[in-house]
Amino acid sequence: MQTDPIADFITRMRNANRAGSEQTTLPSSKLKKAIAAVLANHDFLEKFEEKDGTLTVVFKQERPALELKRVSKPGQRIYVGHNEIFPVKSGLGAAIISTSQGILIDKEARKRKLGGELLFTVF
Repeated sequence: MQTDPIADFITRMRNANRAGSEQTTLPSSKLKKAIAAVLANHDFLEKFEEKDGTLTVVFKQERPALELKRVSKPGQRIYVGHNEIFPVKSGLGAAIISTSQGILIDKEARKRKLGGELLFTVF
């Protein structure tokens, strides 16, 4: 039984990326697909593809290994207002936030003045 699908998603991506894999495959869900779309739109991933209940994530080859860190956890949810969202690694990284308008990257959430649950950071 999977208790934290976001942590599983992050761990699978981190392990595959550190192992030098070009891609990884994991069970799909709407949330994971939305997170993969945000990461792909902001050049952290090459692309992603959903097929038959699985999500295939393709990593950028010219990019160093992704650093993914879970912030909000099932036992301790972390919520932030739009004015509490700070740049990750001086703006080189990003924070992924679950807002009322969907999954957004930190810059977009600040621009739209939306707060929400701070899911994880990526660098």
